Amino acid sequence: MYKNCVFIIESPNKITKIKELTGSSFVFATGGHFVELVNIEVNKEFNPIFEIKKSTDKKKDRSTHINYMINQCKDKVVYIATDPDREGYGIGYKFYEKIKNLAKTIYRTEFHEITKSGVKKA
Repeated sequence: MYKNCVFIIESPNKITKIKELTGSSFVFATGGHFVELVNIEVNKEFNPIFEIKKSTDKKKDRSTHINYMINQCKDKVVYIATDPDREGYGIGYKFYEKIKNLAKTIYRTEFHEITKSGVKKA
């Protein structure tokens, strides 16, 4: 049912279980907040300018990983399943902003439990 859908979650610890429950091979974790405010455009609007955070771990290039996730959303059905709290909504919204013109369809969903019934209910 979800085989070709993309799931965006926060925690990398949940990837294996969600892949198992959904049958999707496209489950990616942001690892929390992935953009940071770098500047504010001073005009009538005061538009914030966000960039993908640089990795502090030299072994992992976070911007490459996030850009890969974004590219995997192209022409696919995407479920943004970040945590159901203020931080999760913020992370989900920032990811939505990155893919809104790429994905076929985007859904915001919440997993209150990582079980077969919990995923189906979401």
